[in-house]
Amino acid sequence: MTLKERQTMASKFPPSFDIDIHVDDSPGLKIEGDRFQFKTIIIHESDKNWVNTILNSL
Repeated sequence: MTLKERQTMASKFPPSFDIDIHVDDSPGLKIEGDRFQFKTIIIHESDKNWVNTILNSL
């Protein structure tokens, strides 16, 4: 089912593609995740330990 069919206003909606957690660098996506109830892990551009950030968030 596409985003248009779900009639969501989110710019990205991972559950439509059976994605459980979306990893991104955009703080705005965290806001959308909270609003539309999907899980996000936001990685900051300067995070040199991004792998650990992801693993610790899981």
